[in-house]
Amino acid sequence: MRIKTLTRLPLEGLAEKPAKEKQAQRKNAPAEVMGNWVEGRLVLSPKQNERFWSNVEKTETCWNWKASKTWGYGVMKYTSSRGIKKMVRAHRVSYSMAFGKIGTGLLVCHKCDNRACVNPDHLFAGDFRTNGMDAAAKGRTAKQLGENHGMNKLRNEDVLEIREKYSIGNVSQQQLASRFGVSQGMIWLIVKRKNWKHI
Repeated sequence: MRIKTLTRLPLEGLAEKPAKEKQAQRKNAPAEVMGNWVEGRLVLSPKQNERFWSNVEKTETCWNWKASKTWGYGVMKYTSSRGIKKMVRAHRVSYSMAFGKIGTGLLVCHKCDNRACVNPDHLFAGDFRTNGMDAAAKGRTAKQLGENHGMNKLRNEDVLEIREKYSIGNVSQQQLASRFGVSQGMIWLIVKRKNWKHI
């Protein structure tokens, strides 16, 4: 059997610019710096300002970011003064335009709990503790106990039945585990009140 060898044809004139030449062009391109700081507030360039507000849909309450999102938060791209492409969250830009620089280690939190919102009246700066306390006060961190937990296999009635049958003493933990479709270890945790303590 004879094997054909393929020869490469010269692609002169068809090839794109070499990668190094492209990188040099990018480095020499004018950087789109994320605005300037005037009297402590972020002021976007006219081009960025127009781009920012064209991606905002104002409703009676929230100003929703319509463009790219990450985990529900609006994001926008820009190039740093050193030519590095970066992503910044839109609500942080909005906060900086309205209130000024965000302190080191601080988050920009939403009063409205709408991650896409860029309305400065709905934003406040806080640390992780403040953000956690805000979430807890709004009931967003409530523990999902018992049958309300998404991974549960048992109902509250099942747990009460398990404890009752085991306390009578005529059934083993393994038998209960088989009947309710859980492990023997889970039955032990239930009867010792290590799990499902709220019942």
